[in-house]
Amino acid sequence: MDNVKPFRGVIQNWKEHVWEASMGEVVVMGNIFGDEERFEDGTFIRTSAIVKLDYENNKLETLNSVYTLGKEYK
Repeated sequence: MDNVKPFRGVIQNWKEHVWEASMGEVVVMGNIFGDEERFEDGTFIRTSAIVKLDYENNKLETLNSVYTLGKEYK
């Protein structure tokens, strides 16, 4: 079985958030670009729980997807 997670695009204006409705899991919220299969560019999204967050390489991994992180929301 292939365990490679699909690349889902770039999340801009992102921020980490503790999602209380999901037992306190940490997610990322922001505007997605480049995931035409699921969203129009600029759509505000909330990811599933973070599996790995690589600040040095601007990469975010969730259970089923991989994203690039653009500008962080300030």
